[in-house]
Amino acid sequence: MYTAFFLVGSTATGKSAVAHYLALTEDYDILSADSMSVYRGMDIGTDKPPQDWRRNVRYDGIDLVDPDQPFSVADYCRAAGVVFRRARAGGRRVIVVGGTGLYLNCLIYGLAPRPPADQNLRKRADEILLCGGVAALQNYVKGIAPDVYAVLSDTRNPRRLVRALEIQSAGARPTVWPKNAPRIPGLQLERGRLWEKIENRASAMFDAGLLEETRRLADGGLAQAKNTDPRPLILIMKINGKMKPDGQKLVYRLHDLPPNQRPRELLERFGVAAVQDEVLLAIILRSGISGANVLELARKLLQDYGSLTEMAAASERDLRRPGIGPVKAQILKAALELGRRLSEETITATPYIRTPANAAALLRPRAQGLKHETFWVLLLNSKNRLQGKPLDISRGLLDASLVHPREVFRSAIREASAAVILAHNHPSGDPSPSPEDLRITRQLVDAGRLLSIRVLDHII
Repeated sequence: MYTAFFLVGSTATGKSAVAHYLALTEDYDILSADSMSVYRGMDIGTDKPPQDWRRNVRYDGIDLVDPDQPFSVADYCRAAGVVFRRARAGGRRVIVVGGTGLYLNCLIYGLAPRPPADQNLRKRADEILLCGGVAALQNYVKGIAPDVYAVLSDTRNPRRLVRALEIQSAGARPTVWPKNAPRIPGLQLERGRLWEKIENRASAMFDAGLLEETRRLADGGLAQAKNTDPRPLILIMKINGKMKPDGQKLVYRLHDLPPNQRPRELLERFGVAAVQDEVLLAIILRSGISGANVLELARKLLQDYGSLTEMAAASERDLRRPGIGPVKAQILKAALELGRRLSEETITATPYIRTPANAAALLRPRAQGLKHETFWVLLLNSKNRLQGKPLDISRGLLDASLVHPREVFRSAIREASAAVILAHNHPSGDPSPSPEDLRITRQLVDAGRLLSIRVLDHII
């Protein structure tokens, strides 16, 4: 049994500097728990401790293997064991600092048995990730390995998702970490300040020679790594001169990407339903701007609005920006409006409401992004068939004077409806019914009984 002091935190929170200060002042050795720092030659890009730090403090867990060599969590645990045994024999104390969760877990809980890598599964997962992003891979894993997916600690980590598939395929049991985990100190920063530090760090890396370091790794054969992730390839193409710098910003042209990673080729290969939103937007926008290709422009647009629903609510003038002039803004607005109208047509094309989930699915496209409360009524016949589109009864703050029985049941009486479903949104996102919601529901249920029109549900 070994003991150590742990310090964790996300990128750029300052954990390395804090650990180094503690090591200097309190006489500690440092064990890195960063999965990229184990590789030799990857110094600038992994932000390893500078050499003058290492002259004054002993650092371990760094420069263990060459970049083209495999290195597993088990390898890390064995290397860490050597460090702890040496420290105990010499009466030294150790600080473990880093942010790679699997490395930290193996030191705290030990290494659970894991199935071997399955290259076929990994290839399939890479294809799904490339065309549909993390969300598509999440859905794929949930469908194939729901029990393993349910206990994943980080469902947005593609490596964890791939391992979930391998665990399921091998018939192994997922690792469930104990709930009584030890308390580990960690550093945090306000999000805006954190992003600022990350941007400054990235700029400093380029100034320190990141491109030269990456060119050297590429010349050494790392460019041929069996990996369909386009990001290393993009960086290598920049280094090899296939992309031209634009002022201080390095850019790349769309046709410099391999054909199977361009928007139209992705759509042709995987189908319109499988590709990411940014790919569809890029096809609509057609071209990028100086400093950003069309995929980057589409990605930035999605980031600015947060969702397609918010983007659809923007005016044609609001959509304008560098690279999106009046014509492109009109084309984009028209495409988003067609999507909204298609959603309304879908409501009438699937007119049976058999569960509350059916009603919620119909109304979700209307409710998403609304900044005011809206009250809808769904009219149903005796077979639970929807009679027309959902009726918009009131907008604004929900109030009994606005949601009056005569307004709710007027159309139901005219259509000879057998039942109604009530629904309204909470812009806050909290689905809990308020006292006013409950009072209005009771009032409308009582009114429905008098009219022999059942109120089946009130959905928020």
